[in-house]
Amino acid sequence: MLKFLDEFSKLSGLDEAFVFSSFRCLVVESKAYYAEGFLEVLCFSTEEIELKLKRGTAKVVGNNLSIQKLEPSLIVVVGDILKTEVKKPLKSKV
Repeated sequence: MLKFLDEFSKLSGLDEAFVFSSFRCLVVESKAYYAEGFLEVLCFSTEEIELKLKRGTAKVVGNNLSIQKLEPSLIVVVGDILKTEVKKPLKSKV
């Protein structure tokens, strides 16, 4: 994964430190979801998993979802993944 992120940093023009400290996720063939850089698991069911990020949330929606690996800031989910999304918090107008 490190080689992939190094290459991504170069191609995207994003600072390497920023890329490595940010939330990252990967979906493989709609069967597996790998994520790093989240703060906590907010909810989990066989149909939905929601993660708390530094700024916002990430959600996986599908069928027969199960957590295969869970470590601080790393998760691997398998199942029939139908949708993933990342939501940033709305900016309040003051």
